[in-house]
Amino acid sequence: MAINDYEHQEQVAFFEHIEKKFLKKHPFLDKLLFAVPNGGGRTKAQGGKLKAEGVRSGVSDIVLLYPSREFHYLTIEMKFGTNKQSKEQVHFENRVDAAGGLYQVCYSCVDALKVLSWYLKQEN
Repeated sequence: MAINDYEHQEQVAFFEHIEKKFLKKHPFLDKLLFAVPNGGGRTKAQGGKLKAEGVRSGVSDIVLLYPSREFHYLTIEMKFGTNKQSKEQVHFENRVDAAGGLYQVCYSCVDALKVLSWYLKQEN
């Protein structure tokens, strides 16, 4: 299985779990928790269009625009195996930290759900 496929499947499982287990208690997640379509293979023309629309490399896969604990918002970067952050992702992490957000790297749906549960101050 390709890395992008694994990360895709884990991210899909994360959002399916949100639909089943989190929305009833936290209905705001319906619009404030979302994925950022900044990865994947594209043609040069598609990439140019997306960049013109504001898509930026390095931005996290998942964003929650909701303040909790001492943070203004949460971002989650999904990774697989020994995959590490790119230079652009590290730069984005530093920007998130400076802006009062929480940046987390997660290697599975379970990891991402634990982060979200902690952030929302609940058990999953």
